[in-house]
Amino acid sequence: KELERASILYATLELAAQLVHDNENNEAIFDFLLKFIPWIGDHSIIFASIFCYVQIRLAELTGFNLTLESDDTSNTLFFDITHGLISANYNSELSYKLSVLQTSFIQEVLTSRSPKVFKLGLQGGELKQLIHHLDVYFTYHIEGYKERRSDSIFEQMLQ
Repeated sequence: KELERASILYATLELAAQLVHDNENNEAIFDFLLKFIPWIGDHSIIFASIFCYVQIRLAELTGFNLTLESDDTSNTLFFDITHGLISANYNSELSYKLSVLQTSFIQEVLTSRSPKVFKLGLQGGELKQLIHHLDVYFTYHIEGYKERRSDSIFEQMLQ
């Protein structure tokens, strides 16, 4: 369990470091990390999907909000990387089809701050795929965004 906790924390800190430039004062991300670090240390149950939650929250805090255009999670929705839209329309060539579970997860994160999002059961291949989609989103919108070195640890945890 400590390895899971550590891998999520390292991935989070590495992501935050890429989103904040040297000597930049970003109180929103600082405040998020100030709450997140003790939170992850204090909780006895850790879900790997916490990292997707972190990715979505940090996107929001850096101004690259995802926008949910449809609240119908029973149909196929697409993640339009260029515009940050989650919608029923395939809006651009850089759109990914989301599973119902991925859509429910994103909708829950965007519309509430409830821990019940982790009980949706996003894991395995669906979780890896959503992490990848969100990384592509960051890569598209943030110049110089790189793969995280901590991902190898995180990958081992997901297996």
